[in-house]
Amino acid sequence: MIHLFDQLEIPSSADVSVRTEDHSHVFFNNVRPFDEFLGPRIRLYDELRIRKSYAGLSYDLSSKSRGPLSVLNGSSEQVHSLADLASYTNSLSSLHFEAGTLPSLPHLVEALRSLPLITHISIHNGEQGMDILLSALDPQDLHSEILCPQLESLDCSETKFESSRLQETLQVRKSKGFPVRELKTTRGFVTPDSDGLTSLVEQHHQVDPIPVKSYFRSFMPSGDGTSSAQTAT
Repeated sequence: MIHLFDQLEIPSSADVSVRTEDHSHVFFNNVRPFDEFLGPRIRLYDELRIRKSYAGLSYDLSSKSRGPLSVLNGSSEQVHSLADLASYTNSLSSLHFEAGTLPSLPHLVEALRSLPLITHISIHNGEQGMDILLSALDPQDLHSEILCPQLESLDCSETKFESSRLQETLQVRKSKGFPVRELKTTRGFVTPDSDGLTSLVEQHHQVDPIPVKSYFRSFMPSGDGTSSAQTAT
């Protein structure tokens, strides 16, 4: 498949959607690993969004200079491959994690080490996922280096978390000269409140919660077997 795809003459403006299967899939033989297909292509894009659908995990790449590429990894339920993808030459500056797509802390740290140009991260992943991300971004936790040194914007809207946990990470990065300048949260989702966060960033955007019916409707599968997340970013 990789060889065939490489031979196709696809206009740079084309909107491309591809579905792949894991090399261990029982119905396929001699299938190349997922990262060997997508990895060499991420250098052409600026933004990566990982979202979950009933058919698997979708990796959506976009760029201001070319059409989007969406690759559905049909048999993978984990995001362990993110570290493998990030190891390829890339210029990604924006990273988005939708519900249920964050890898384990060791895999996330490994991935972020290979993504030094990231300026924006959005996470809509629940409190546990938020804690994993903050542990990766906080040099006091498990590792001493500053990951994503150019990170300026953090969007954690539609994510519930403890204010003190985020304050700690923001303070540490600021004290070491790598401040997060812009923050987005959802009103009522921060415990006990978000007052202590505002002084640690230059801009703090607080948005209203997305109505439950609208939020779940945004994850309904479309005709191509994927889903579309409409959370605020």
